Amino acid sequence: MDPVKVPLRPSRQGTGLVSIAESVSTDCQDEKTEQGLKMLAERWEGAVSKATEKIKVGDASYLRIIRGFRSPEAVVDDLERRKKKAEEEKNSMYSKAMSVALPFITTLNKTAATFIIAMGPKYAPNLAIFWGLAYLTITMSVDSRRKWQSFEQTLDELRSSLTMLNLIIQRVDISESGRSEDREMVATSIYPVFTLLLDFWIESVRWFDSADTDTRRSEAFTQQFEQLRGQLVTSMGILKILADVNRISPSAVQRGELERRDAMFSVRPGLAGHVCDEVDFPFLVVPRARTKAVFYGRNSTLASMDEFFATDASSTSLLSVLLQGTGGVGKTQTALHFVHERIGHYDIVLWIGSETALSLTSSMTDIAKRLSFPGSESPGSDESNLSNFHNWMNKQALQKKRCLLIYDNVETIDDNLKRYIPTTPGHMIITSQNRHAMYPGTKLIPLRPFSEKDGGCLLRKLLQSPKSQLQTQEDTDAATSLARMVEGLPLGIRLLAGLINERGDESTSSFMKEFVEFPRDTMIAAPRAIGYAKDEDRELDGDEHPLDRVWTMSFKSLTPPRLALMGIASFLSPDSIPRFIFGPQSLNECPETLKHLDQVCGKLPRFNRQFHALVGVSLLEQKSDQCFSIHRVIQEAFRYWCDKDQALQHFTAAVHIVHQFFPRQVNGRPMHGSWAECRDLIQHGQILATRFHELRERFPGEIEPPPELLELLKSCGWYLFEMADHPATIALLDTALQTVPEKTRNTEICAHLLNTIACCTFELSDLARCRRELDKALTIREAWAKKKATGAEEELANTLNNYGNLESAEGKYESALSYFSKARMIRLKLGKNVIVPLGVTYMTTGRALFLMGKYEEAIAEYKKAEKIFLDIFGSDAHFMAHLNYAYGNLELAREDMEAAKGFYTEARRILEKDTPFHLLLAACYYKIATLVEREGDRDGALQLLDKGLAIAEFRGGKGDAARIMMKKASILSKGSAEKRMEAESLQIQVQEIVMEHFPNTVYVLEGNDEEEWDAWDAWICPYWR
Repeated sequence: MDPVKVPLRPSRQGTGLVSIAESVSTDCQDEKTEQGLKMLAERWEGAVSKATEKIKVGDASYLRIIRGFRSPEAVVDDLERRKKKAEEEKNSMYSKAMSVALPFITTLNKTAATFIIAMGPKYAPNLAIFWGLAYLTITMSVDSRRKWQSFEQTLDELRSSLTMLNLIIQRVDISESGRSEDREMVATSIYPVFTLLLDFWIESVRWFDSADTDTRRSEAFTQQFEQLRGQLVTSMGILKILADVNRISPSAVQRGELERRDAMFSVRPGLAGHVCDEVDFPFLVVPRARTKAVFYGRNSTLASMDEFFATDASSTSLLSVLLQGTGGVGKTQTALHFVHERIGHYDIVLWIGSETALSLTSSMTDIAKRLSFPGSESPGSDESNLSNFHNWMNKQALQKKRCLLIYDNVETIDDNLKRYIPTTPGHMIITSQNRHAMYPGTKLIPLRPFSEKDGGCLLRKLLQSPKSQLQTQEDTDAATSLARMVEGLPLGIRLLAGLINERGDESTSSFMKEFVEFPRDTMIAAPRAIGYAKDEDRELDGDEHPLDRVWTMSFKSLTPPRLALMGIASFLSPDSIPRFIFGPQSLNECPETLKHLDQVCGKLPRFNRQFHALVGVSLLEQKSDQCFSIHRVIQEAFRYWCDKDQALQHFTAAVHIVHQFFPRQVNGRPMHGSWAECRDLIQHGQILATRFHELRERFPGEIEPPPELLELLKSCGWYLFEMADHPATIALLDTALQTVPEKTRNTEICAHLLNTIACCTFELSDLARCRRELDKALTIREAWAKKKATGAEEELANTLNNYGNLESAEGKYESALSYFSKARMIRLKLGKNVIVPLGVTYMTTGRALFLMGKYEEAIAEYKKAEKIFLDIFGSDAHFMAHLNYAYGNLELAREDMEAAKGFYTEARRILEKDTPFHLLLAACYYKIATLVEREGDRDGALQLLDKGLAIAEFRGGKGDAARIMMKKASILSKGSAEKRMEAESLQIQVQEIVMEHFPNTVYVLEGNDEEEWDAWDAWICPYWR
């Protein structure tokens, strides 16, 4: 398909801002920015005070109303309630008014989020009265029909101008990695708009309060609006120059948009289902307190947290504290102690593991199950669980529920983590080794190792036989000296206590003599334990880690069964290791090299003996009856303590155990029925790939991967592909391919990995890589099929079908049909085991015939696929969403708009139910929007496109987002001058996306629908063109 070509716009030249910026040093500029933001913050406080005084002069009830609506969430919730009531009472004017007001608040909230981010956490503006005044103005506007008619037009113009302002700001990088002077300029440009909005709200209230015949108030209202509109034009002009001079990459644009999106509540797509309100409070999802654990000290830290959280009990923002310190300093235990000591102060307490994306997903699933969210335990529920979580949190905020959230082991506050942080008021604790892992307004509380005195006191409290272990002053002094030797790190002190307690009645001074003389051989030649060097406030003498001797003594004292258990735990994901993977199934298919596993695996009593012994010396920790955890510092230290042979044996054992329990991928067949089991173990499969790469770096030379590793990664990759997490799939399988020795590159398992990567790149519309990987996979599979290897023919059919999809995507329909025919013949021969893939072949054949214009033949193929999918899965199956979408495309081509809309709507229904963030759903919104626009409802079309765009940006679908943005621009270009400017801004954004990601395609804006669709479709997955 040849793209319709149009020349790209020439780049605009700067106006001198670049040369000015470059003449100022970074330090000097940062200082000036700090001064500028401080001044803005002070001026904003003055404007708020002035507005408050003006309101006090009027009706006293107004101030009470304003104070009741201090956040955008509260405003929207009440406006939606009013809209629903108006619809029930058939009050069309009031209902329409709310329909105009709600999009305005959403747009204004986006600008407000940008203002907050640009000002930074230190000078973040208090917008409570701002939202209260907006609410008061809107609700008063509908009391007079005549005034509402005038105000409606005003509100719509403001929304259009703010939308345009937001679009321009999207092209400026206001993230932490951006330039500080750019953030200041954005804040400086928004500040006068917001101060004038305060005055405008007040003038509007005065006008609404006056008689309809009061021309003086009417003129003042109009004059205030004109002043506001003029300032918006000025601010847009300044920011447009800034955006044109400092062009940023689309990735920076997306980063900035994600920050804005996560600073507001209204951009998340629609909810997957009704959220249960029947919850008993307090609602707690936290690790249980260890009944025998000793917590000591940290009084000043706990007091600082209490003081900070008590500073503004009525705050409408999320107050957050960062507990930061080196690994092993006790961040998690301090947070856990705070939670359990103050648990009665809150209605909601949620503990969210945050080390990895999968830790976040796992925590959210646990919360969703506890809250009985619809489908929370069903396969593929991660997206709907997150959506329902935000909805539930918003509802609880409106009920004034007191909330505490703990995000444990945060690496950095990245875009993914922000999606899991609600925008509702409450308290939040972050634990991290990174002092920069802060949310806006976060208070940093560094956690230091204990002093010599406090460390000795903690050690003495941990000893189980103090009468014999602390008989003399020498023993007491020895405890203090031992604490000093591990530099006061609580983790080291607990390990020392475990070693002393294991020796029974031996005195502490006697143990210290043994400890000092014990050889140190753990970390001398290896990197320091994880995170130790990240602590910016500590200086290290020499290369010795303070816990070296503790590691050596702890690990060398372990019996073989305990070494085996520690070895397995050290290679798995540390936060949640399920106990069931050490059951009888773990011994299945056990190779000779792992026969020792029967000392720890198989029977529960056997496992418990070794497990509780390791818990007793503080090397493992029981998290619940179902799982346990291991500290990351201990985990890494043990891996580095092992020599090459030991490390490989432990790694092989970990791979074997996970492989025995992870559902197997068989010949490319769907794994939908096993998603729940996959979800429980996927983090361990992913981390094992990383661990093997680590082993190869540590032990240079060819290290053969365990045979089960590639089989495990094959299954993990396929599961991630079915979950539509394509970037994670590609990253995992690229790592897997790097582990394959050169002599085994032509094996079937390599073909499977290549085929899965090709499937992902196809759906990401990277057809060039898709073809490269399919070429290699097809060559391998044809050779294996000739050898009549088991399963080779079925896998060959999979690649043939995929090749047909690729040929069809590139307009080579006859070639595509030939590949589909070959795949169909194999699948028909293989029978019922491949009935679902056969249905897929019928559907993809139908797509190719449809693209050739052979509609009746396409329908016949679709009907065959439909029968299979309905018989196997039912009408709500994910495959049926794809099929309904295909039917919709066919009816659209036949110009039966009503039928097309019906099929797209059915596909939308299925996807919204189970996968509300799937890129196919974004395509459904796009297609329905095109039909709604044809019906003359431009506003309705734009609303649908906004929903689709939110999904596309959420999933990182560059082409999908570009297509939707171009359709929006096409609609807006037919509107007012302001809407045409908004369309131009969207086109510029698309141009940047196309130039970076699709350099061989271009786009058109003007022309008939077919020309537009043909050009834009080149950017998206061929499945949903």
